Amino acid sequence: MKKLIVLGILLVALPLAAKNQQKLTLDGAIKQALKNNLDIQISKISYEQSRADINGAKGIFDLKFTMNAEHSDTSRAPRTELDATSDKQDLLTFSAKQLISTGATLSLNFTNYKYETSADYMFSTLNPVYGANTRFRIDQPIFNGFGKKNVEYQINLNRKYSQRALEQLKNTILGLLTDTESGYLDLLYSFQNLKVAQESLKLAKEQSEITRKKVQVGTLAPVDQLQADANLADAEQKLVSAENLLLAAQDQLKKILNLKRENWNVTFIPEEDPSFHIQHFSPEKCVDTALKNNPTIKMAKLDTEVSKLTMDFQKNKMKPTVNLYGTLSYDGNNKEILRDPATGEPIYDQYGRIQVFPGSYRNAFNDMTSLNHQSWSVGFNVSFPLQNRAAKAAYMRAKLDNSSKNFQLKNAVIQVTNSVRDALRNLNASLRSIDAAKKTRELREKNLEIEKKKFINGMSTNFLVSQREDELAQAKIAELNAKVSYQKSVVLLKKAMGTLLEERHIRFEEPKNN
Repeated sequence: MKKLIVLGILLVALPLAAKNQQKLTLDGAIKQALKNNLDIQISKISYEQSRADINGAKGIFDLKFTMNAEHSDTSRAPRTELDATSDKQDLLTFSAKQLISTGATLSLNFTNYKYETSADYMFSTLNPVYGANTRFRIDQPIFNGFGKKNVEYQINLNRKYSQRALEQLKNTILGLLTDTESGYLDLLYSFQNLKVAQESLKLAKEQSEITRKKVQVGTLAPVDQLQADANLADAEQKLVSAENLLLAAQDQLKKILNLKRENWNVTFIPEEDPSFHIQHFSPEKCVDTALKNNPTIKMAKLDTEVSKLTMDFQKNKMKPTVNLYGTLSYDGNNKEILRDPATGEPIYDQYGRIQVFPGSYRNAFNDMTSLNHQSWSVGFNVSFPLQNRAAKAAYMRAKLDNSSKNFQLKNAVIQVTNSVRDALRNLNASLRSIDAAKKTRELREKNLEIEKKKFINGMSTNFLVSQREDELAQAKIAELNAKVSYQKSVVLLKKAMGTLLEERHIRFEEPKNN
């Protein structure tokens, strides 16, 4: 793009030319807009929050570890000789629990205890008693809650939300890019429009000067000077309107760039060339690209996927709850057999029973790890509400929501398709208008030239010359407006297709489903 040197020269004569002038390219405007826009910052935060939610949902698979320590001391009045008067107990338990993708819960408990009764309790074989127990349990749901799809429901849901947040961020940036380019084009248009107004004022001044000389030499009546002065005043009024339009375009662009208050006194000087190059688009390809890349379509698709996940999850909730479980445990205590030191054989009492004595906790732990004292159990439990109205209602709501989201997706496809078609239609109309406006402007220039020659030769009037000048100004503005409209249509088409981000080299790191 060529730099408009003439625009810089033009600004010297403008009453709005401020001391703080800043040259601005379209890329520079886009960078400032991306940096300062608050909506983008909010969308970025929402996206980062959604990523954090995914990690938070994965917490269901975290290994859960707990420890419990307890000491109790009990004293009681015995009712029979079989009752101990007091006992003490120390308990230390470690447990770990893990959920796996089938929905099963694995748990492991390791319990250690010391139990000590009063010394006068004659029926205690071991005093104190040390014990150790390891218990493993598995609980597996069969219908309701079975399978990876149901277990990871919230994780998958948060992944979809995160993808949607990313598409929302893209959509926000797309809107900002469109507004920025449109605002920049308006600024270019207002500079060119001001240039046209200045040229018209220059022509009006020249015509007024020619008229004054003709009046002085007597070839025109003094009343003709009034018409020339009126034309000059009208040109000055149009210049004021053009200057105001430029000020409005400056303010609008500053608003889009979200400049701080202290920077609003800056006057932007656009450096882009207002000329344009024709781009060719295939309607079918444009529609296909839009349906593939447009963030609105992607968000609608993600909404349908979210509703489908929820519908399947609620459908599973209508099934009966059937839970299979199994346990396996090993126990040990501190019982030590009294043996003959010489032979190593067990010693029996007078009743023929092997005599034992309490050992240490180490004996209890070794007894447990010997795996001699095993117990296991298997079973299942079933629960199911007979009417099950809550689950049925939740499924029906999810099913209706899924239908609604599918209709919204179809509606989004229609809207995006129409946006592409509208942009293409406006683009083609603007392109045809450019050719027509260019021919009109060339003819108006010739008409003005002829009319001015007639006036010099006394064959025309100030009114006709002024009319030709006004026609030329309108033709120039129409041509400029057609060019700007074409460029805006191109921007809107690329926005609908979702390709503005790629063209402006704005890329995102797509989230991984891990």
